[in-house]
Amino acid sequence: SPTGSESEMAKYLSNEMRLASEAQLLLDFALASSHLNTRIVAVPTDPALWYDYGLVCVRYGKVDKAEECLREALMLDPRYTDALLTYGVLLCTLDRFADAETYLTGATNFSPDNVLAWSVLMLFFDMESRDMERRAAVKKVLQLEKGSGTRRSPYLVAAEFCCDLLAIQLVERAATQQMVKHGDSQDLQMILARAYMNVQQFDRARSVLGPDTAPLGPPGPTADKAGILDKDKRCGRGM
Repeated sequence: SPTGSESEMAKYLSNEMRLASEAQLLLDFALASSHLNTRIVAVPTDPALWYDYGLVCVRYGKVDKAEECLREALMLDPRYTDALLTYGVLLCTLDRFADAETYLTGATNFSPDNVLAWSVLMLFFDMESRDMERRAAVKKVLQLEKGSGTRRSPYLVAAEFCCDLLAIQLVERAATQQMVKHGDSQDLQMILARAYMNVQQFDRARSVLGPDTAPLGPPGPTADKAGILDKDKRCGRGM
């Protein structure tokens, strides 16, 4: 790793991330992991580097390593909203709901104006059938959106975040509620199809997209030549 200026280090880390992304497109997790780990070795105190590695591990189903990386990121920065949300969703997929609630509520406590954090927490309460708390979370989302002048269903917001974390149960719950409350939409169909493709349920993805869809093949956790999968559509780190 470079030992020179801060700009040289930033360039080095950016290049390693580019190589890791290319490895993911080639479905080579081992190579991607190597590049992501190299970044951490260079700057082990940067929580964002641990988060990047953990996020890729989640997408490849490497649960133990994902937990290690996300916990390290949160040890370095307990207020790291994306890490709190990602770890909370991961814990939901492992049926560790009590633990998940700690991290998801932590995200809203540390980032009270974050629409994504409240949307994911709303979906969590929906999954738990805790209607009063769900309603309170929805109310908070509506207040934040009114202030910002934007409007999007919190179920779509939460589903889009969860779909790239292999949290298919949460995505399906969000999709069901979205259909009941707001009806079907192309946005919902694309999110649901992407979620199914991420877990390699291609027949279900095709059924969502319709009979005229071209044959779907294994795209891998972050690759999608047809544009259905787009890892950069998830909410970024800057919260």
